[in-house]
Amino acid sequence: MHCLNLVEGPGSPKSFLLEHRITTVGRNPNNDIVLDGSKVSKRHALFSIRDGDQVHVEDLDSRNGLYVDGKAVSERSLKPGMKIRVGECTFLYERNSYPTGSSSYKLAQSGAGYRLLISDGEGLLKTVEVRADCLYLGKSSDNDIVLSSADVSRRHAMLCYQDDQWELHDLESTNGTFVEGRGIEQAVLALGERFQVGSYLLALEKVDNPMSREKFEADAAEFLRQRASYLPWSVQVMLLIVLLISTVVLVGIVLMKLAS
Repeated sequence: MHCLNLVEGPGSPKSFLLEHRITTVGRNPNNDIVLDGSKVSKRHALFSIRDGDQVHVEDLDSRNGLYVDGKAVSERSLKPGMKIRVGECTFLYERNSYPTGSSSYKLAQSGAGYRLLISDGEGLLKTVEVRADCLYLGKSSDNDIVLSSADVSRRHAMLCYQDDQWELHDLESTNGTFVEGRGIEQAVLALGERFQVGSYLLALEKVDNPMSREKFEADAAEFLRQRASYLPWSVQVMLLIVLLISTVVLVGIVLMKLAS
């Protein structure tokens, strides 16, 4: 079993088991591990179990950074005995063997096949076989699913299979992650539900029970049509600035006339 021992900082000593594929750490009470401390960000770091049974830790663009054995890191695979500092708090990572039959590994054990349907910003459809139960999605080339678009963050979202269901997590992305049009930080993802990462529309299906391609392509076309009707965020800001300047100038002219 993977274990984080809080050896320094508010609340220490205390131990936390990494029982799921992903564990978030931060000051916000919605995190899996909640820490006190002025140097701890709301969502500071994320621990994930992937590549078989390897624990990784990743900084979630925290204000004061993430340190492993005294060195600042953005992401790092962990070995037993390593110390991880999150704000004022220091964890010692330890592990024992995983118990047989752990629910976090049922995807690999069951042999169930899943696919991701992905429609890009030009409406091109592709499918990707899901061969792991924890996937990173983002713009960087080291992601499991690379989505090359300016509105996709370097590490945008994570898709994980745990407790016999798929969960989608936004990784503090700039433009957010959406499920059926609703912005989420974390959500259980049903098969066939559409989710949005930047200008990409995606859905998860089971290989032996595929969804209608025609319906997904129609949804993707509607998604692109709606996006095309929106002004880019930068243009919206520019128009707002112009409107404010125009209002100030108009008020000034009116005041000058009243004064004369």
